[in-house]
Amino acid sequence: MAQKFANAARSALIADIGPTDTSLSIGSSAADLFPVANTGTSAVGTVGKDWFKGVLEDADHNIEIVYVRTRQLGSPGMSNVLRGQEGTTARLFAAGSIVGLRHTAADLGDAISFASSASSFWRTLVGYTTAAASRMQLGISSVGNDLFTAVDAAAARNAIGVTATSSILDAMYPIGSLYINAEVATNPATLLGFGTWAAFGAGKVPVGFDSQNTLFNAAGKTGGSADAAVVSHSHTATVTDPGHSHIAAQPYLSSTYANGGSYAGQGDSRATGSATTGISVSVGNTGTSGANANYQPFITVYMWKRTS
Repeated sequence: MAQKFANAARSALIADIGPTDTSLSIGSSAADLFPVANTGTSAVGTVGKDWFKGVLEDADHNIEIVYVRTRQLGSPGMSNVLRGQEGTTARLFAAGSIVGLRHTAADLGDAISFASSASSFWRTLVGYTTAAASRMQLGISSVGNDLFTAVDAAAARNAIGVTATSSILDAMYPIGSLYINAEVATNPATLLGFGTWAAFGAGKVPVGFDSQNTLFNAAGKTGGSADAAVVSHSHTATVTDPGHSHIAAQPYLSSTYANGGSYAGQGDSRATGSATTGISVSVGNTGTSGANANYQPFITVYMWKRTS
């Protein structure tokens, strides 16, 4: 439920109303200046229902405060009107009397009361009253929550065992925490005002703990290589001939006898020699260099680890 407000919502009655009437008729041209209300016959304050206040005023400046619980968009009528509210009396108002949406003394009183309550709540929250009362206001009981509810700032810091004014940040970054900054290289001890920090993870990308993978089953493990990929390389193959011989058959020259006879000599096999020949085969390069070939897409940031 919410009380609704609008600027310059004002019109005139187009029909008389008596003290017991619960409907108001206004000019259709001004109807939608007023908020939509949907409380119906439900009590003002019903969860999920909207309503607004109207102030009736006649020619003699008599006024009556009413609560309008039903008004549809585009409708010149208001219904389920609660008459005679906030100390005023329901009375007769003739056609032409003014009805407008105005702030009332009760609205201002509610606003002051809310502001006072909110101020009291936040004063309690940050510790201007006792820590116990603050925890009670928040519905918590742990003494550890005195971080938010101590009597003053010093007591709040003492409650969590720190003395720096940046006690909340100190609690947010316990020892072992990482601080990451996308642009500023300044040591967090200077930026945050507490702790000892060491530059962390130079050239490395953090990876989540994984108890099922031996590469990642403990904090601080490192591994991987930027240059592990073998992309460009060459091979040389050498074939060596151990040596061999060639055999050739050569016949003797024919001979002629004195009586005119002749014969042909038989063939003779002779080794013509042997040789050793080396044969080299090279495989050319292919691809590109393997340097930096294993990097995933990345963006460089400044990382620091709190050590104390």
